[in-house]
Amino acid sequence: MKSQRYLMAFLFLLFFHIGLKAQNTDVYLIKSLVNSLVMEVDNKKMNQDGVKVYLKEPNGKDTQKWLITQRNNNFFTIVNLANGKAMSILSYDQNKEGNPLILNSPNSSELQEWSLSKSFTTGRLKISNRKNSKVLVPYKYYYRSAARILLNREKGRNEEWVLVPVKEDHYQPGYDFSGIYTNDKS
Repeated sequence: MKSQRYLMAFLFLLFFHIGLKAQNTDVYLIKSLVNSLVMEVDNKKMNQDGVKVYLKEPNGKDTQKWLITQRNNNFFTIVNLANGKAMSILSYDQNKEGNPLILNSPNSSELQEWSLSKSFTTGRLKISNRKNSKVLVPYKYYYRSAARILLNREKGRNEEWVLVPVKEDHYQPGYDFSGIYTNDKS
């Protein structure tokens, strides 16, 4: 019975990775499973490189919408719709625990490439940086709005996310993330 579950998980994961190799770009809200808040760029410093990302109540503004685009190498870039800045890590401090998630002008650096993978335990999304393999996690005050997003080693449920598709006429459908996005309120 247990071996059947492992086989099913393996087949599902294999199918999931094959499914990621298609299509073009989609727009999403990125919602934390810890508190149902979504990632948002800091409005005050929005157009500066190095701007931080926080968790906020959903409000429908472009500061909470993210363009997710597959690169040629099975990694993704995640760009904020309001300012065109890409999710990144600090180049001078890339291996530090608790490194803040920032946005910088897009470039071809591994600092801006992200892996989107499902958790084996819950099937929810984990977002990890290509350069240091650390996952995105809300800061320790994760149950309240305005919590920062940090990069840490994988530890548990706090680093699980859900992609919520943004339905707008001018966005073309793209990736089938096979269950890692949802419209639910969890």
